[in-house]
Amino acid sequence: MFIKVVDNFLSDEVFQMLRNIVYHNRMKWEYRTNSVGKPNMLDKHMQDTDSNMMASLVYSHNEHSFDFDSVWNMFLLKHQNIVPFNLPIRIKVNLYFNGGKKVSHPVHSDMNNPNTPNGLEPDVITSVFNFHDCNGSTNIIKPDKTEEVVESKANRIVFFENGPHYGVTQDDTPIRMVLNTNVWTTMHEVEPNDFKV
Repeated sequence: MFIKVVDNFLSDEVFQMLRNIVYHNRMKWEYRTNSVGKPNMLDKHMQDTDSNMMASLVYSHNEHSFDFDSVWNMFLLKHQNIVPFNLPIRIKVNLYFNGGKKVSHPVHSDMNNPNTPNGLEPDVITSVFNFHDCNGSTNIIKPDKTEEVVESKANRIVFFENGPHYGVTQDDTPIRMVLNTNVWTTMHEVEPNDFKV
């Protein structure tokens, strides 16, 4: 299974630019009861669970586009230099609050496809990029069922094959914010309902 951890992924200048964007009040956040559930409206806060979070969709190949002459493109260019890809699928920011304890979110795979034998969209690389140092982590489940635990460190990214993984929230900082990206590594013709996110 492919797993690659890169520290100091972005230059200091680009990292600060990206942080400024995700901290800006123009970011559109949606409430989620967990990392695999559908978004809920903010006024449904009474449905809070231990694994609640906020998410902001930056880009989706079939829903939402962004100006490629931007810091997002700088991020993708750096991604391309380290882990080449053919087409971005989705970029989103996840925001986890400190609930007073470390919480493991549900195990999930980002890109699922019911038309494949293993139920996963093939030829996809997932990455998780960290904006903070904290005691949260991204845990990747390997084929032998052992886990690769990648601790949250500012400007650290982990690349891995599309497959089961989960996030662990922090209890030492107010928030944990990560950028979650999925890309196709091969030529891919996108069909309606080709896969489910």
